[in-house]
Amino acid sequence: QLARGLVNKGVALSRLGRPNDELEAYERLEKGFGSDRTTGIREQLAKAQLYKAITLKTVGTAEQEIAAYDLLDAKFGSDVSTSVKEYVARGMMGKALKLASMERLDDEVAMYDLLYRRFSAEESLELREQVVRALHFKGITLTSQGRFDSAGQVFDLLDLQFGDDESANIRERVINALISKALNFSKADKPNEEIEVYDQVYARFAADSSATIREHVAKGLKFKAITLDTLGRF
Repeated sequence: QLARGLVNKGVALSRLGRPNDELEAYERLEKGFGSDRTTGIREQLAKAQLYKAITLKTVGTAEQEIAAYDLLDAKFGSDVSTSVKEYVARGMMGKALKLASMERLDDEVAMYDLLYRRFSAEESLELREQVVRALHFKGITLTSQGRFDSAGQVFDLLDLQFGDDESANIRERVINALISKALNFSKADKPNEEIEVYDQVYARFAADSSATIREHVAKGLKFKAITLDTLGRF
């Protein structure tokens, strides 16, 4: 209970805008329980390490934030607890996004690859969401680098693995990724392939019960119209 209380204290201090005191609570947790092998305690330690890294994003340097993510993986990356794995995966995503903000795009992509290798077979919803996010962001980054064929392969893998997932969040990520795939074709100057993806989006998702997904369908129709107009076919 004390370990959980220290994490909760850190979270409360974060909400009060007291990041230094928040970090001190996590340090107290580490000093008091860092060597504990109990699953419940390790879950609290992993959570605290993730929250520490997130807080260092605003009060520390980029190097400190990345080091905190690395420590999270080093200490908990081989843990078998699903909850701990979820904190580790979130930390890997956090590191990848920090690398992206630093324009270290190859390192960012490598981080997505590591996350995929580590967690792609996991059944936890949280882990599936992190894996699909990693694939989506990897595809977007490859597109930004002009690696259009590689990006398309990533979007195809995402759809193949998660296209039939029943989770609403993952379905939203899938349709987002398909729109990204279409835009990848646009940037590669392949308008016919781009239009084909918009048609697939409509066929698969137009009748979806989710308002958010239907908004993406409408976005796809809008982008299709723009492309057809550019081609003089509207």
